[in-house]
Amino acid sequence: MHLIIGFISSYLSAVGFAMFFSCPKRSIALSSLAGAIGFLIYMIVGDFFEGVFLPALAGAYFTGISGEVFARKCHMPAILFIVPGIINLVPGKGIYNTLFYFVDGKKSLAIVNLFDTLAVASAISFGILLASVLSKSLRGYKFRKPSRRYDWKMKKIYLAGGCFWGVEAYFKDIKGVEKTLVGYANGSSEKTTYENLYQTDHAETVEISYDGKEESLERILEYFYYIIDPFSINKQGNDVGRQYRSGIFSKDEKDLDFSKKFLEEKQKNEDRKIQIQVEKLENFVKAEDYHQDYLEKNPNGYCHIDLLDKPNLD
Repeated sequence: MHLIIGFISSYLSAVGFAMFFSCPKRSIALSSLAGAIGFLIYMIVGDFFEGVFLPALAGAYFTGISGEVFARKCHMPAILFIVPGIINLVPGKGIYNTLFYFVDGKKSLAIVNLFDTLAVASAISFGILLASVLSKSLRGYKFRKPSRRYDWKMKKIYLAGGCFWGVEAYFKDIKGVEKTLVGYANGSSEKTTYENLYQTDHAETVEISYDGKEESLERILEYFYYIIDPFSINKQGNDVGRQYRSGIFSKDEKDLDFSKKFLEEKQKNEDRKIQIQVEKLENFVKAEDYHQDYLEKNPNGYCHIDLLDKPNLD
């Protein structure tokens, strides 16, 4: 019973700390869950082992791992999920007792509490460090549903919507999307690099492999239209230039026709002209490796898109 009470109380406590630290509203539930998981492990280990170091180490490690996982899923900095949760493990009582016994003249008890407090603090630091190291070593792993048994139905659509870091991160978890890859499309040459885009006129583009269903393509286009400024020419967010132009590209004529009709319907409800190009895919070049999954590798990286703003379209 004490485990349930501890789990609930630590969750509520983490909610309070997350609000106190002004964490984004959409991160509060998961950061509090990370804290509750860590505190639950802390209590379980504490029931089986004496001392303060091992329970604190285990609790901090699982708080850190949970925070790293939630950060990757939400494409937000891990610190937003770890700090509110780890507060539950901070030895506030130990600090208080240490000071109390020193003031009260009980130096032997003060020293014992001081060493226990330092042990807990060290365990928390080491646990978070271990979680961070493990997370970085597993960054190649992607949290996504298994690939379809038969992928012959899979199709590709190419979206240019400004900086491809944010566009790729946004679409990774959209229903119907199987995988993503960033590159450069519809330039004047078959080869290019990030530094030479101004010469070859390629657009930063995300290759989206989806399940081939028309409803999935429509969902992808709806989200694409939602996250970009469809009226902007050669500009999205803070990025300006031809490489940031907006476009929908494909080698599939049916997908191109579908995309054109999609935008025609959108135009009926707009006062300004939609500036999204719909063109046959030409000269697609895979971007450099450091651009792939950029925001997973660099959660604090630049992004002109609110990655958590995903309205339910189903």
